[in-house]
Amino acid sequence: MQKEIEVGADGKFTASIIRDQRGELEGIITETSINREALKKMSPQYASNIDGASDDELREGMKEMLDEFKEHPHLNYVLVSYDKSGNREAEAASMQFIGLPNPGASLKMLPGGALKGDLNLGGIKGEGDEATSELTAGDSVNLPPSVLAELASASKTLKILKNDWLNPSKAARVTPWFGYVMTDLASSANKFSAPEKATYNGGGYYIGVNNIDATFGEICPANPSNPGDSSNTPYAATPAKVVSWFPPRDTQSVQNSGQTFGPTRPYTNAAPRYKREEQYGEIACGSDGGQNGLYTRASGNGNKEYQLQLGEYFIGASPEGLWRLKVGSDEKGRWDLAAAAPYDKDGDPIIYIPSIKIVTDNNKATGFEVKFYFFEKGTKTFREVTDAVGLKSLVHSFNMDGSYGITRNGGDLSIESKTIKFDGSVLKATIPVADQAVYPCSNPVGATQCHKSFGFNFHVGAISYRLSISAEGNP
Repeated sequence: MQKEIEVGADGKFTASIIRDQRGELEGIITETSINREALKKMSPQYASNIDGASDDELREGMKEMLDEFKEHPHLNYVLVSYDKSGNREAEAASMQFIGLPNPGASLKMLPGGALKGDLNLGGIKGEGDEATSELTAGDSVNLPPSVLAELASASKTLKILKNDWLNPSKAARVTPWFGYVMTDLASSANKFSAPEKATYNGGGYYIGVNNIDATFGEICPANPSNPGDSSNTPYAATPAKVVSWFPPRDTQSVQNSGQTFGPTRPYTNAAPRYKREEQYGEIACGSDGGQNGLYTRASGNGNKEYQLQLGEYFIGASPEGLWRLKVGSDEKGRWDLAAAAPYDKDGDPIIYIPSIKIVTDNNKATGFEVKFYFFEKGTKTFREVTDAVGLKSLVHSFNMDGSYGITRNGGDLSIESKTIKFDGSVLKATIPVADQAVYPCSNPVGATQCHKSFGFNFHVGAISYRLSISAEGNP
């Protein structure tokens, strides 16, 4: 939800805060016909999805949202100032994220459920893309100092919200992800992994296309000699439309032995060869032997909405500046992904770092548990998070995945958020019996099915963070 606030000539402004949307959402669910306009007002970023869904689909989605609200009932706010010019890029470049002063870092997220009352921010002073009020976090937010420290640090990543302003058409949405890795598989068998051994490796991006004036079939052509082919057999074809994904500066990609892509050499779908296969009940299409790592998936060639990925993950720090998505020469959107980076200028983590324990029984992985840690900048140590109130207000949508040493018909392991529950400050989940296997794999992998890697993901807003435990060291 986005709201513009006009600042008066005297420099003063007021704004109301909605603390809880559950009542409004429950009202929409119980209506005979879904009030789509009210729903789009609550979630304008999903307006096109709301228009295209049936009432039953919307009710199911809202029930899931309501379950999420029951776990995290209060809204959080981010206050941003900018120079209004009518030019979205210039306005985004002028943005300052206003925080409440707190030891170590200012709190850039206002937790609606923990505010002590009306906020009188006082004078606001800024430098670069940050500003601070006279009112402090301790005087206005009813949370323990340890929790305020965690939220002040992690809320820096919410600068990613500038991308909503940069892309008012919502032609596509980009979810950046950042990965930490550990390579000692055995270290997490029945004991929690050490957070200091999690090493930042790189990141990537998922592009959700709403409508960029290019259908699925136009960017990933079918086999000219056998249009219905989904056998994963490579074929040569020419796409009707070329989609390009431009990094803001030269970026080393893991694809093809670390080749470099950049402003003059984008990732594109113009691969010399393609291949298609059935995946999750849809058509998945990708490049074969190309440099660009094309992956896209939809239910049919005419779809205007689909998943899209160009390039594999980048190595090292996220490039500063705007990534641009184009169809031909027509720009469809631009995004600042470095705004969500999980580290500060010294390379120290600013987000929560998970610690994973793989629970085993008779040498088989039967479940997992996850603790979270916060990096104390002053002491250069990791502190275990034992009060999860801040964590629960900022972090959402957990999931765990895993891959096997031997290809299996059931595919890779995936455990979704709804089956992962907090027990105090520790997340816990069971691996279904049919998915359990020996952990960890031996090297080389023997004849017995085994788990060769696990990855834990969690989201902060539109950002995905990941910790992988893998012998290969890939995020």
